[in-house]
Amino acid sequence: QNIRGFGPVNKASMIRSVYDGYDTFFVRIVHSTFTKNYADYPKIIAFRKISKALYHNISLISNIGGFHVTNNKASVFTRSIFIGNKGKSLGVISVKNGVQILIFNNSFIDNECQEKSGAIHLDSTHAITIMGCIVRNNVAQNRGGALEVTNAKQLVIISCTFINNSAVLGGAIYSKEVFHTFTKNSIFMGNTAKEEGGAVYFHNSINNTNEKNCYKSNYALNSGGAIFLTVGLVLCNYQCLYESNAAGKSHGGSVYMTQINKLYEMSLVHRKCKSGTHGGSSYYSNVNKIIVVNSTYYENSALYNGGAQFGLFIEKWSM
Repeated sequence: QNIRGFGPVNKASMIRSVYDGYDTFFVRIVHSTFTKNYADYPKIIAFRKISKALYHNISLISNIGGFHVTNNKASVFTRSIFIGNKGKSLGVISVKNGVQILIFNNSFIDNECQEKSGAIHLDSTHAITIMGCIVRNNVAQNRGGALEVTNAKQLVIISCTFINNSAVLGGAIYSKEVFHTFTKNSIFMGNTAKEEGGAVYFHNSINNTNEKNCYKSNYALNSGGAIFLTVGLVLCNYQCLYESNAAGKSHGGSVYMTQINKLYEMSLVHRKCKSGTHGGSSYYSNVNKIIVVNSTYYENSALYNGGAQFGLFIEKWSM
């Protein structure tokens, strides 16, 4: 349970010799602190081909680099804090080619990455669950200010708080090629994107469920002040609040959605959202079927058309 090498600045070669595991059945790191360590590549702690790994009550503070896990079967990160870490290419937690990932009751604050995902980067992973986490003030210079997920079968986010994260695409979350996405009971507040998706950017999400979430005061310079979603089969949007979100130069003060087969929206509240062009709160294009039930829109505004909603190339729209 005790890991050597944390403390003052360490060089990458020393850290790799201590922390690299290969073909290991079980890794357990608990009640440990890693401060001011350094690695050119994101490998302060690196493991490959791990059957099971538990990281519990860990503190990563002011490091250059972070966790890097590849070809794992199951990784669990619980009750840990990640504060003030910086990376060159990936987030403070990076997992590639995993089967199951659980990130539970952690705090990610003031982390920064020069490229992808300021806090968490997950690639080619089967099932991901992120629950009860506080994710605040993280920055990515490219996409996914807090979280980037690519090539996954399932992403579940429950009871998390994303505040003041920023990136070019997806101020809090960037998701691409994820088969099923489920987000519930979470708060997205004050996140910003220099291009699209002030809070969330989804691309090619086959089934996407957005339930009982709060999106407030998020901003995108272009489209989708809170959510930017392009290419999907079925999107279900239930009992969510969209308030004071804005798209600066383009469409959809809260929501921008395009190339969707079916969209179901029920019991939503959109208020005080603004768009720089069309769709004060919602902008839809190239959607085969839209059903909106028992929803409220008030005090939203657009510079041009559709103060509340704007639709383009919609085959069937029912309200």
